Order: sequence, then structure tokens, then C-alpha cells
Amino acid sequence: MTAVFYCGLNERYNHMRKYKTVIFPLLLMFLIAGCGVKQKPLTEVKVTGNIKGNDEKRIVVTNSNAFEILIGLGASDNIVGINKMPQKSFITDEKWPVIGSWQTPNIEAIINLKPSMVLAYDKWPDAVGFDDKLAAFNIAVDRIDCYFLSKYHSDINQLASYVGKEEQAEWMISDFDKIVNTIKSSVGDIKERKRVYIEFSEFTTMSRGTGNNEMLELSNVENIASELSIQYPKISTEWLLKENPDIIIKIITDGSITEDMYKRFTERKGWDKLEAVKNKNVYLISSELCSGPRAMIGSLYISKWCYPEKFTNVNPDSVHFEWLNKYYGVEQNKDFVYIFN
Repeated sequence: MTAVFYCGLNERYNHMRKYKTVIFPLLLMFLIAGCGVKQKPLTEVKVTGNIKGNDEKRIVVTNSNAFEILIGLGASDNIVGINKMPQKSFITDEKWPVIGSWQTPNIEAIINLKPSMVLAYDKWPDAVGFDDKLAAFNIAVDRIDCYFLSKYHSDINQLASYVGKEEQAEWMISDFDKIVNTIKSSVGDIKERKRVYIEFSEFTTMSRGTGNNEMLELSNVENIASELSIQYPKISTEWLLKENPDIIIKIITDGSITEDMYKRFTERKGWDKLEAVKNKNVYLISSELCSGPRAMIGSLYISKWCYPEKFTNVNPDSVHFEWLNKYYGVEQNKDFVYIFN
């Protein structure tokens, strides 16, 4: 394996974000074999209306994942409105008008902002009555999820094409590939995979076809819920005791992660019988690192938790904070994971 620096800081990068210039040193981030990855072709996206890429485009974003990518690309000036979204760690000044929720945005509020396009999730809000109403005001709608690792290349390229940030997209994709390749080269030869339970909302897990399952597949672990018949099944303590996973991961969506959250989670009735709880192999992770633009970093954390011997020279915190600094100009400002000490 060859030691590689987290490249990408030269004079071409100095203009990457118009809204803020950040200068920081190169960090020796992680070991990686075979950095070069051929870029995937663009996949088909659902677009209604006439969309032409330029740096003057006015965009309303009802998709918080697309919002994060646009900010990282340096396109904050193109955003004129956002949905009511959870606080992002990299946002220090919320300067954008809020147009409602991601499921039911206020169409009148959007029209009043005079955008040229709206970025929405693939299924939300319902296209019936939303796309057509906006089309009457010459407002295009692009439906793009931005939460599957397998579509990371195409999603970033698609968004970059709208705002004239193709060069910045190359930097982001290159850094994404380095993290993914680090994981693959480290866990690819593992035969006895760790069995993992990952939970989103209370007693709700994720099976095949979800972004979180893709994260676990990248980490080469077995998702104990992968064969359940629905994508977001509710489970019981009895089912979990029967499965008895090696590792338990809880996704935290509200605010900073605390020790009290860990205690309340692991002290659920009957959970003292779980091997993962007995062995302190329970971890909390922020939703910012799951099923979104930083899901590859979430997978890096999971990989190290499951196979620590494979990542002795990798510090996921350093990788994450370098990403935040490089693309968003912020330093560490909260705990993104909790590990029992």
C-alpha cells in the first residue's frame, strides 16, 4: 500500500468557492492502493422544463442533500431558497428564505423567489400538481436524490452542470474515490464478515435498496436486516435478540451526540443480553454521515469499528474534518460519532 496525501490544494482550487477562501495545509490522511478510478458515465435523471447550465441560475432547493453538494461546489450564490432542513454542521449563516418542508413546499413562496429551477427528491413532493404549476411560470424541476453512493459521480456532475462548476465537481469526485478506494482495499479480502444492525428512527432499520444498506455493503459487513421484505422495517427486541449482531449502530438525527443518548439507547429493556451491548460494540453516528453526500465517510467510520485491525493508520475524524474544511471552510464544531470509552 502506498501512502498518499489528500491532494487537491493548488492554485486551481483557490477559486473553488466564491463565497469564502480557506487556506489550510495538506494532511497525510490515509493509506490507499490504486487511487485512479475511471469516472462513471452520467445516469438518466428526471427533469421537467428547460434547464441550461450557467453560473447565474437561481435555484430553490427542497433536497437537503443536493443543497450540501451545491454549497461544496461553491454555488451558494445560486441558491435563492431552501426547505426547512435539519441544521447542517457547515452552515453558520442561514441567509436563504425557507419555502416549507421537503415533502410539502409552498409553491407560492417558490414562485415569488423567481427561480429558474427547483431541485427536489425523486419522489417528493408529489409531481402531480407541483411540476405543472411551476412549469406555468417557466420554472424547471429536477428530481435527484443524492443519497446513493453508487450515483455519487452522476449526481455531482449533474448538479455541477447546472451552475458551471464542472471543474470543482472533478475535485470532489476525486476525493470521494480516494475514501471509497481506501475502504475497498482494506476490507476486500475479509471472508468472515461482521453482522451489523443499523437503526434510524426508533426500532426502524434498513434493508436492501436503501442508501444505508449501500454503506454497509461498501464496508463489507452483513446487514442483518437486508433480507427483510420492506425497505424500512420495524423490528422488535425479540427479533434482535435472535439475530444477536456483532455491531449495533444508531443514527442520530437531532443535534449533537451525547453520552446520555448512548445510555438511553443501550439500556433498552432486554438489550443487556445482546453481545454487542455486552462487548461495548455499540456506536452512535450523525445522520449527516449517512445516506447523503458524506455517506462514504460514514462507511469509513463503520469499517474501522467493524475491522479496526485493517485501519490502524486511518483516522476517520481527520478525514471528515479535512473534508469539511476543504469544501465548506469550517473547523470541527460538534461530535459526529460516539464511541464508548
